[in-house]
Amino acid sequence: MAQAGSLWVRLGLRSKEFNQGLDKAQARTKAFTAQAIKLGAALGAGLGILAVVNLTKKIVTLQAEFGSMMSRVNALTSATTEMSAALRIQAQVLGQQTQFTATQAAEAMTFLAQAGLNVNQIYKAMPNTLELAAVGQITLAEAADISTNIMSAYGLQAEDLGRVNDIIANTSTKANTNVREFAEAFKMVGPVAKSAKQKIVDISAQIGLLANAGIKGTMAGTALRTMIAKLINPTGDAADILEKFNIQTQNLTGDGIRPLNDILDEMRKKGVGLKDMFEIFDLRAAGSADVLKALSGEFEDFAETVGVSGTAARIAAEQMDNLKGDLLRVTSAWEGALLSLGQGSDGFMRSVAQNIAGLLNWITPQEKLSETLIKTRIQLNAEIGVLKSGNIVGEARTGLIDEINRKYKDYLPQLI
Repeated sequence: MAQAGSLWVRLGLRSKEFNQGLDKAQARTKAFTAQAIKLGAALGAGLGILAVVNLTKKIVTLQAEFGSMMSRVNALTSATTEMSAALRIQAQVLGQQTQFTATQAAEAMTFLAQAGLNVNQIYKAMPNTLELAAVGQITLAEAADISTNIMSAYGLQAEDLGRVNDIIANTSTKANTNVREFAEAFKMVGPVAKSAKQKIVDISAQIGLLANAGIKGTMAGTALRTMIAKLINPTGDAADILEKFNIQTQNLTGDGIRPLNDILDEMRKKGVGLKDMFEIFDLRAAGSADVLKALSGEFEDFAETVGVSGTAARIAAEQMDNLKGDLLRVTSAWEGALLSLGQGSDGFMRSVAQNIAGLLNWITPQEKLSETLIKTRIQLNAEIGVLKSGNIVGEARTGLIDEINRKYKDYLPQLI
């Protein structure tokens, strides 16, 4: 028991020493914290002012850039005040809720307006445009440019944009290509394919199949365009070969050609060889045509995959479901907050800028007047110097005085 009691005494002493040391450490910490707060206040005053200045500059610059883009959209669409406000709000909402900023949304609206879309069409098209940009990992402006180019090539309307984006998304994710390469290919073949009555899904699937064979971008688009052109009106040896194999290229109405894959699949089944393919399609497209002919049996399944709806929205959501996506949303939300802060000051800042411009416009002619006054003063001083010299007397002196009064009548009040 004695040993146990001794142990408790020693533990008590150690505990007391520990607590005393802890009290001293806490006191020192408080003292240090107080000094740090004072130092921080001193430094913070200067740094805080600098931070406010930089933040204000950022807000004003952002507000000016965003306002400039929205003004261009208004000019291109002839939007009313109410319509303009609706687009402005949409751009800011998209900026706060997605990975894209409000400024980027406004830039995309500009591209849509340049493509001829009206305010209502732009409003409906923006969510689909965001999805395509997310799928392709491209800018909003580029997504707007790509989708509207494809729509224009096929004569589609704004309400078709969702379907177009799904076709692009499906092709670029199910084949060995990407959104940019798909767009380059479609740019070359789109108008001719539409004229030849080819479905957009079919042409897109053929772009994807060629990409799987390493034929991409403008090379694929040019090859497809040549194939279609050669089949619209076959001549010479090409016509003879098609007649020999009893292959019809014209559609039933005579205003285009049969589906390209149907023609190529018939060639495959009837044993049209590579030599004949070169005669029909020539050097520029024979190789690509032979690839599609060999894959014609797989075409229907792939075209069905390309035509699936809802893909762009799904892929866009899945690609943002990670830390990087969260950080992008934070960046967009931050810009949205800055725009909200600057919104009330927009009119004031414009007034300041306009007043400064007016002041500068007033200063310019005043500078020219000042230069004239200086030159006139020099001339007048020279003539007064002649009078003071005493070298001129009598009528000559009187005449010089009269001349000075006459020549410098308008300037004397300002010069003297």
